[in-house]
Amino acid sequence: MSNTETVVIHRPRTDERPLWDLIEAATGTYGLLVAHNLKLFPFLAEQPRTLPEVCDALKIVSRPADALLTLCVSAGLLRVQDGRYSLTLLAEDYLLEVSSTYFGGFLDLLIAIDSSGGLSVEAFKKAVLTNSPQIFGGGDLFKSLEEQAALAREFTRGMHGQSRGAALAWPDVLDLSACQLPLDIGAGSGAHCIGATLR
Repeated sequence: MSNTETVVIHRPRTDERPLWDLIEAATGTYGLLVAHNLKLFPFLAEQPRTLPEVCDALKIVSRPADALLTLCVSAGLLRVQDGRYSLTLLAEDYLLEVSSTYFGGFLDLLIAIDSSGGLSVEAFKKAVLTNSPQIFGGGDLFKSLEEQAALAREFTRGMHGQSRGAALAWPDVLDLSACQLPLDIGAGSGAHCIGATLR
């Protein structure tokens, strides 16, 4: 570029917020999985706790504990009042094992997929470039489940966990009075049949 050329700097025509939403969603996912894996939610269900109490119980220092708690507050999973953290109704409904809509099985499944490298940027890129699945070793998912009973149990538990809330809600919205016999195809654990039966 010569000294006489003029550089024109254009203002953006759009807001960058959608990009930040995507980036922060990834951070939120990992934050949720770490908080779940560290058993933060059942610990806070016992009673509201201070930052030092959380640090002591989870065996982590103040800076990452504060970041994790702040992330959970911003996601609506925790509230903080007078320096004490407690669960929101959202966390009570989906992140405590005693809840009938516990989501933990699905979170455990995501952690297992991540541990196998299935949630990495490289795995995602490979899936796009090769049009092939990358979780559970990259083979056919259902063949892997047929061959590995422990993996099949974990997968079914995960799918059940993510289906529980919806399975208990939709039977109240749809009018099933004319139905005599429901057919649940490919539903694994039967979570939706359970919801319909309870209705």
